[in-house]
Amino acid sequence: MNASPASCAVLAALCLAASCAAGAQHQIPAEWFACRTGEYRFLIADHYPALFNIGWHKVQDIGQRQQGSETIRTRRFEYIGMTLEVAVSSLNPERYTLLRAEVWSRRWNIGRLSVGRRPWQSSSEKTLAGVALNGQIELRGSTDRATLQLRDGQVERVTFECQPTPSK
Repeated sequence: MNASPASCAVLAALCLAASCAAGAQHQIPAEWFACRTGEYRFLIADHYPALFNIGWHKVQDIGQRQQGSETIRTRRFEYIGMTLEVAVSSLNPERYTLLRAEVWSRRWNIGRLSVGRRPWQSSSEKTLAGVALNGQIELRGSTDRATLQLRDGQVERVTFECQPTPSK
């Protein structure tokens, strides 16, 4: 069976529109967004040893670098419904720096961007006015960013990508 050129063009346009819609991501300049500070920061245990006690997990070493007398290890914690990548300094082993976090379960209360929450309800940020409540959006701060998958205004999945803090 041969399709007419017109029906092929319509079909191609529909496929292109569907693929664009599926991969569409709205980027929102959000100078006010940061992983560690502000209203939308990532909230979880402050001290590195506490990461071992917040839930069942697996830990994997994913890197190590030397800066003078300081050793910085990068580790991945895999929990049920959340993955964290953190950097830990040998100079301050009680603290960690969040590098990346991905959360897809309601079990983790990580702040305003927790799965299941409607993060824009009481926001005073003008850049969030009129933001689509469905699909994927990316908040781009000056150094950090968060990518959210929203459905009917609720967060279904969130990924934080955080710039490492300089060593002291």
